Amino acid sequence: MPRDEDTVNLDGNFLDRMPQDIRESFTDRQISAVNQAFKRARHGIDIRVSLPLPGGRRYLVLLMGKEQRSPERRRFERLRQPLLTAMNIVTMATFGALVVFFAVGLVQMMLR
Repeated sequence: MPRDEDTVNLDGNFLDRMPQDIRESFTDRQISAVNQAFKRARHGIDIRVSLPLPGGRRYLVLLMGKEQRSPERRRFERLRQPLLTAMNIVTMATFGALVVFFAVGLVQMMLR
């Protein structure tokens, strides 16, 4: 069933990345179900920036909100994406050092 581009355009052109014959085979009910499954959660803090760094642009995302994942899903994601990797440790140490650096500078400014 062919449909106009507005109907098949789903969160970041998800359906547009599929072959046209498959994309056009989705029923309205299936598209609604896919939309629901890929619905982005709302976060109290949602900061997304793109940074120009040597070697190309990199992105940084900070999200914070109410935990809604099941304990099983959290366990699975901890195994799949461990927090304590070498790059994560370097990044957390760098940000920690920056926070301390700016906090010390702020205290020194306040004491003058």
